[in-house]
Amino acid sequence: MANIQITCPSCNASIDGDTSQSEFTCRYCGKTVSFGKSDAELQPKPDPAVMAQYSADMKKWKTLSAVIAVLKTVFSLGGWITFFMDNKFIMLSLALLGIAALLLFAGPPVIASNIPDGSTIPNSNISPPKKAKTGIEFFLLFLFIAIVCFFIGAIVLALH
Repeated sequence: MANIQITCPSCNASIDGDTSQSEFTCRYCGKTVSFGKSDAELQPKPDPAVMAQYSADMKKWKTLSAVIAVLKTVFSLGGWITFFMDNKFIMLSLALLGIAALLLFAGPPVIASNIPDGSTIPNSNISPPKKAKTGIEFFLLFLFIAIVCFFIGAIVLALH
């Protein structure tokens, strides 16, 4: 057992001890200091099985978000291209654009409401999901997709 001297992180006083001890108490400020362990090692860890489930849930949520975004793009692009192509496709165009509009307004709330909440996992440092912010961000993304698809349809008309 070797004698060691460490510095108190609270008051900078010198703390004497030996290597057989894992914790020392500062005689000046009373702070307990651990020897040989970082603060991260001393913190309790979340249950690995629960974290694995949260990770799987996040992966499913990201897949759901991507699928809805792709569907929004396909229906918007198809709707605008058929709208600008020929009048005989007007009913198909309106149906596709109707579905695209439904996805524009219903997609973001569905995506936002399904975000997994990891903040309820004990000992995790995961922040609660910002569902309103996520919904607004997806609405703006879907609106951008609709505008881009409109211009692509207009370009197809100009080239047609």
